Amino acid sequence: MKQVRKSLSKIVAVMLTAAMLIQPYGVQETKAEKSTYGINNPVITSEIHPNLNSTDALTSSLDMTSASSDDFEDDEEEIPQGYTAIDSIDGLAGIRNDLNGKYILTKDIDLSETKYGGMYDSGNGWSPIENFAGVLDGNGHKIKGMHIFGELEESKTYDVGLFANLNRGAVIERLGMTGVDIDVTTGDEGDGHLNIGAITGRGYKCSISECYAEGTISVKGKEGDDIGGIIGSMDGEGYYETEKINDCYNLINIQAEDTKNVGGICGNLYYIELKKCYNIGKVNDGNNGGAIFGWQIFCSISDCLYLVGSGTKDSEGTPLTEKQMQDLNWYTNFDFIDVWDIDSNSGIPYPQLKRNPQVRLKGIKVKYNPAKLEYNQGDRISLRGGKIELQYENGKTALVSMDETMLGHYDMMKIGKQTIEVKRLNKTASFTINVNPISVKQITLDKTQLVLKKGETATLTATISPENATNKDVEWSSQNSSIARIDQNGKITAVSPGNTVIEAKSESTGTVIATCNLSVIVTCDSLSITNKTVWDDDAGEYCITLNTGNTLQLKCDVSPSDATEGIVWQSENSMVAIVNAQGGVTAVGPGTTKITARSESGERDSIYIYVPRTIPTPAPAPTVPNREETEPDTTYDDSSYTHNAKQSKKPVRPGNTRVKKLKSIKKRLWVQWSKAKNAKYYQVIVATNKSFTKGLKGGKLTGLRGWCKIKRKKTYYVKVRAISSTGLVGKWSKAKKIKCK
Repeated sequence: MKQVRKSLSKIVAVMLTAAMLIQPYGVQETKAEKSTYGINNPVITSEIHPNLNSTDALTSSLDMTSASSDDFEDDEEEIPQGYTAIDSIDGLAGIRNDLNGKYILTKDIDLSETKYGGMYDSGNGWSPIENFAGVLDGNGHKIKGMHIFGELEESKTYDVGLFANLNRGAVIERLGMTGVDIDVTTGDEGDGHLNIGAITGRGYKCSISECYAEGTISVKGKEGDDIGGIIGSMDGEGYYETEKINDCYNLINIQAEDTKNVGGICGNLYYIELKKCYNIGKVNDGNNGGAIFGWQIFCSISDCLYLVGSGTKDSEGTPLTEKQMQDLNWYTNFDFIDVWDIDSNSGIPYPQLKRNPQVRLKGIKVKYNPAKLEYNQGDRISLRGGKIELQYENGKTALVSMDETMLGHYDMMKIGKQTIEVKRLNKTASFTINVNPISVKQITLDKTQLVLKKGETATLTATISPENATNKDVEWSSQNSSIARIDQNGKITAVSPGNTVIEAKSESTGTVIATCNLSVIVTCDSLSITNKTVWDDDAGEYCITLNTGNTLQLKCDVSPSDATEGIVWQSENSMVAIVNAQGGVTAVGPGTTKITARSESGERDSIYIYVPRTIPTPAPAPTVPNREETEPDTTYDDSSYTHNAKQSKKPVRPGNTRVKKLKSIKKRLWVQWSKAKNAKYYQVIVATNKSFTKGLKGGKLTGLRGWCKIKRKKTYYVKVRAISSTGLVGKWSKAKKIKCK
């Protein structure tokens, strides 16, 4: 087998000779030694190229025959300015031509032909890219099937991975490595050293973020080798600048023998910031395998989690069970809004990177519409029964229930059919709803009976039910416009005396009506009794003599002539004469009395009736007057009224409060405030500017906290004040600001 392998390697070497670029093997100085970095076929298998010494390397220009188009996606992606697009092995290998350039993947890259005997096998599989100091943006894509294998010389140092080593300023982000297969061996003697990681063997003052790795690493080396799932070793050289590893995870199983610094994320760390990473892969190196790292000094390590038993020695970080690793509540400081997501349906039940998912969502479709598709304007949308089918690139499908976080923009105030967009990551589907207007059910007027004087005006107010009716406009009309007119603002003008009905009709329905009964009156300016014909000098008044039992009809002239007021007649002494409601006087007994005519508006006139003592011819007995006809004129006087109720206590103004805490969670802003003395309620307002004139939201609450809906990535200002049970308000608190994520 070994002979076959040698023969195949020689064939590949001959094929590549004409196209290969021979260059000095990347030599770089560390603090105490010079080492040769990179794993290239002349170094790993020196017998294939006996003419090259240990400090030389051959950077191969691999045969770039295209793989099947079925292996790649067809989506065209926008290339950021200054970046070079990579969509093939050829493009990936071309990074060697400009190690300081900026690169972005536009497709997944398949390196499966780097396996032993494959089309792109350099003799030891993939040849790591040396001395990279640029930027590689995986753009959510992955490099799959990278193979690196071979027997290494124990006296040499090798950096093994996609990149041999990352130099100062290098940035690797949003990159996935799947199907990684690294299998190398070296002797246990000599001064050689191994740095092995899926992304890079070694890093110096660089950064790696939003990356993951899956596969296997098998190493038989010596004590002091640095092996990690993501990176073998990383050196910040005493400073925290760009040197960091954040938002990464590892699923690579590492099997190492006779080594020391082995970790799920990184083998060896020096002055590095490591945060928000987790490891699932099994790290096995006797008693030296760390779930997160193998060895570190002067590093800042935070929010790192690992599966219980994934390492063979204690590691800094939080150990979790399988179930706990699948629960986002354990990932306290992880950003599950913009960076992380848990999608158990994909086959990877652990957190994945939103911008770099291990298993990407290929598409979604609405499988079942929500049960409710008909709404009234302003209703809250209901997603009960709605399900979408998730379709993944690995062939898995899943049904999940819709929730409001999946919905795009919609407007429940918009009348008619409306398309509701459902989003899952960057995939969309839709369903259609119909929004109906809210009909007017009732109109209530503030007055149902109204009396106006001729020429007077009054305004009616209509209240619409329900309050959220779509069209609250009212059409006003008068059944008799010659008596009263009304405009479309509800203003009535009394035109002439009489009675009419004012109507308020719903503009939207035409059938919902409210009415007000209106009377227009004309008041009396003056009145005079026309029977004044005899002047009594002694009395100094007009006086009519009327014998006992005789009757007399008094009459009045009223001005203006169209006055609608009634006349009230009254006798000062009903023992002398009585008067009925129509002004008819009947003499009762001897004496003198004053008969008064009074209008409802208070105009008066009077005349005296004298009944002599002579006995007149018997006359019919007088009719018993109505009480109201003989009731003396009285005026109600409330001057003596005294309010004897106990006086209420003086209202007390509430104390001050303050905003204690602001927190944004998804599209909600949570507000907490302090308790104020004598407070019954609290008024909270939220605005998008300091002067509280834009984007106002508010509410009246009884507790000490509440929330409102907000938009992400905006700044909000919040203030609160207390309100007493009597309605007195306290001072506004000092405004507090929050920038929502």
